Amino acid sequence: MRRRTLLLSAAAAGGALLVGWALLPPRSRLGGRELLKAEAGEVALNGWIKVAADGGVQLAMPRSEMGQGVHTALAMLAAEELDIALDRVALIPAGADAIYGNVATLVASLPVHPRDRERRPPPAAVEWGEWFVGKVARDLGINVTGGSTSVADAWQPLRLAAATARAQLVGAASLQWRQPKEELGVRLGRVEHAASGQSAHFGELAAAAAATPPGEVRPKAREGWTLIGRSLPRSDVPAKTDGRAVYGLDVRPPGLLFAAVRMCPMLGGAPRVVHNEAEVLARPGVLRLVRLGPAAGSTAGVAVVGVTSWHARQAVDALRIDWQPPPAGTVDSAPAEKALAARAQQALAGGAGFAFHTRGDALAAEAEALAAGGTLVEAAYAAPYLAHLALEPINATAQVEAGRVTLWVPTQNPTAARALAARVAGVAEDAVTLHVTLLGGGF
Repeated sequence: MRRRTLLLSAAAAGGALLVGWALLPPRSRLGGRELLKAEAGEVALNGWIKVAADGGVQLAMPRSEMGQGVHTALAMLAAEELDIALDRVALIPAGADAIYGNVATLVASLPVHPRDRERRPPPAAVEWGEWFVGKVARDLGINVTGGSTSVADAWQPLRLAAATARAQLVGAASLQWRQPKEELGVRLGRVEHAASGQSAHFGELAAAAAATPPGEVRPKAREGWTLIGRSLPRSDVPAKTDGRAVYGLDVRPPGLLFAAVRMCPMLGGAPRVVHNEAEVLARPGVLRLVRLGPAAGSTAGVAVVGVTSWHARQAVDALRIDWQPPPAGTVDSAPAEKALAARAQQALAGGAGFAFHTRGDALAAEAEALAAGGTLVEAAYAAPYLAHLALEPINATAQVEAGRVTLWVPTQNPTAARALAARVAGVAEDAVTLHVTLLGGGF
């Protein structure tokens, strides 16, 4: 076969696969029961909802709580569709399956002006672009919390999962009591048949519900909402008030040691000489010093391991380190800011810049205003280069045993954290179990 023929055949096959994939419906985000491990007396109804023996509901929570209230908001969506009290919805960690990925985050990253998103119907390019990116995002299943997308992303799949579970519970009661489904109602976590007085809580119906087809499922209409749209107390406040809340720094697995790090202050640099390593290692409570290479965007550095966080922190702060600058030399912020400002002025004066979105004629409006006696005010605004500095120090806890890694991390991106841990430990990603703790801020 000639090379040209081979290349064209491969391109055609690839194009056919892409077209075939695009014609398939988007991947369902309901998930199967097997995604939720059921303990004694518990029954999973789908990948999001599990019912406890006492009739309470357990919701798989894939988003990180860092003070924004997402744990309360998503629990409200489930409680609304299940007609159960909010305090009867307990949160359990979601796994790593693709159904928990944040589709809305990738869709929101499209370079589309908000006005075009809000038009009804939206422009065809916007509609098809969001559909295509949303379909890709469902397949990728990247779990991330950010961009104020948690509620927007969960709005359809989580409500549908809860509504499906509700339909199964009602269907199970209908079959057991031999009553028409249309005559059954759900109130505060109980399925009821008013005419006969029959009633059962979710836990009494869950086993049968798991084997009951839900039929056609539709989330509640707006006029039927009793929780959504209301201002309710945050469900995480009691645990944060009395100290039961578990942040990353609160994790204490058996045999825990503590490490504190000092990273090179220059991007691309590294520690050249540690002058007093032996002196620091001789301190009480200090176990070892570890040199760290660059990873995941960080610079190189050193870590000191101690029996407590205080021992480790005091020791690493006492190190006298000469830092090796990067091969390209050091960077000074002041000249860099000055150069960037000069380039911006040149682009403005020479018309070399570009507008992300344009509507109307600002220059014509300015000329008209000045002609009418208006005053021109010019100002330059600058913001410093700032890091995300949370109230809780950045931390992670790792336990490596028998070829498996268990992590406890206050992170907004568990998908990336899990992948990085697998790479560093030299294991497959499915050998990494990651627990997302509460975050002490995300600023």
